[in-house]
Amino acid sequence: MVARYELTEEQWKKVEPLISGKVTDRGQPGKDHRLFVNGCLWIIRSGAMWHHLPAEYGPWKRTYNRFRRWAYAGVWDRVFKLLLADS
Repeated sequence: MVARYELTEEQWKKVEPLISGKVTDRGQPGKDHRLFVNGCLWIIRSGAMWHHLPAEYGPWKRTYNRFRRWAYAGVWDRVFKLLLADS
């Protein structure tokens, strides 16, 4: 069973190719993209502030910083367009 704010397995399979890092990307790759995305969805859908992010999703500040980097890179635009087309 999928938790309230998390992606289903079907949604994740569609989204995963959009967020996987490339070998040429700088820095250390994220450890668990799905956990990170689900944490961001928890914030977006619950309306909570970042510092209220449940610990199961990781440190809120690190999650917030990664969320902003993805926003500037246009990752969220691609993900949400894909999910909206699927709805």
